[in-house]
Amino acid sequence: MLDSRAALTFAQLPPLIEAQLRERDLADLRAAGPLGELLARQAVVYAADHDRAALAAAHPALPADLLNFHWDPVTVCRRRRLDGAVIEEVGLGVELDGTALRLRRDDGGRPTRIVTAIDAEGFDVLWRHTLLR
Repeated sequence: MLDSRAALTFAQLPPLIEAQLRERDLADLRAAGPLGELLARQAVVYAADHDRAALAAAHPALPADLLNFHWDPVTVCRRRRLDGAVIEEVGLGVELDGTALRLRRDDGGRPTRIVTAIDAEGFDVLWRHTLLR
């Protein structure tokens, strides 16, 4: 992966956690047709299986109606130039730590874009617009 010449963009967890799928979003999902209905059902089941209610209760900054986080959609939207995303370009290297492969900042490493912050409300508007389009 890091040997490739393709442009790389990674997103850190803190900005990804700000982009949330919530129960309030289910009506829009269902209005998007059969695929949206499937995504809504899957979101509800996933939230129950992973006890998102307990996670939200344990962390007051999370909304009570949390279903999941938009890990992949934020990364994909960033590739499409999501306004409000803060991008830092850093050198990235790879190291083996026991049996774990870890990425680390390395000034001489592979130039890589890192999403360090997002406009969560802007993402929500973009996500809804894209879904309902």
